[in-house]
Amino acid sequence: GNQLDTELGRLAQVGASLGRYSKGDKVKVDHDLGTLQLLQRGHGGFSLPMLECVAKEGTVEGVDQDGDIVVRYPSGNRFCLNPDALTKVGGDESSALRTGDWVRVSDDRGRVQRQQVGHGGWNNDMAASLGKVGRVVHVFPDRDVKVDVGG
Repeated sequence: GNQLDTELGRLAQVGASLGRYSKGDKVKVDHDLGTLQLLQRGHGGFSLPMLECVAKEGTVEGVDQDGDIVVRYPSGNRFCLNPDALTKVGGDESSALRTGDWVRVSDDRGRVQRQQVGHGGWNNDMAASLGKVGRVVHVFPDRDVKVDVGG
């Protein structure tokens, strides 16, 4: 394949490992038909019924063994889609964190570990951040945040 295909494949692997989507999330394809066709290479391909994905909102049902996102549409159709073809929709934008916001990391280790599922996972180095106040240094497109707690 060409360099674009290689880059899309790398991005798809990174996206899947981040686990950006959870069951029940509302999503849409925020790309034109040609881009969707390209993004679906190596992710189950493209079929004509997938035209529905471009026009409508769907609901995440899960993740398949390859890291592709299973989305159900109002028609009842289900498609496995490249996570990089999808964008989350809905939610209250007014409550979204922004770069520079001050936040306190919960001191409840179990709660933080559970909340990290699908958001980069937990590693034991994170324990030092529990209960600390920090500043949001980056907001990712899926609204996950990177927080600097000075440690």
